[in-house]
Amino acid sequence: MANISKQRSKKAIATLFLLFPSLHPARPFVA
Repeated sequence: MANISKQRSKKAIATLFLLFPSLHPARPFVA
């Protein structure tokens, strides 16, 4: 259960990074 939650969290973060690149100009997201 916790594993699924972690994966979902990671996916949500990845989506945020993709949608809002301005939030992390110096840190490109690496999957």
